Amino acid sequence: MLQKLPIYLREQVLAKTHGEVFKKIKFFRDKSREFNSAVVHGLKPMNLGESELIYQHGDVCNEIYFIHTGKVKLFVDLHDFITDPE
Repeated sequence: MLQKLPIYLREQVLAKTHGEVFKKIKFFRDKSREFNSAVVHGLKPMNLGESELIYQHGDVCNEIYFIHTGKVKLFVDLHDFITDPE
């Protein structure tokens, strides 16, 4: 339905519905309107179950996720960050 709207109207709708994301996340506050608009066009809602994975170790990450509700568990292998002092 959104695709049928003229581009200027579509951008207004997206800015109104997703604009709060940019107010809440510090990274976006100093970005241009064009940059934020490009990001908004790529947003899509996603629902994941409790045990579903977003990323696994070794995955190439080319997406960003904004968690609206719920929790995320992060597992980190500390050996990836510890260097041998030799």
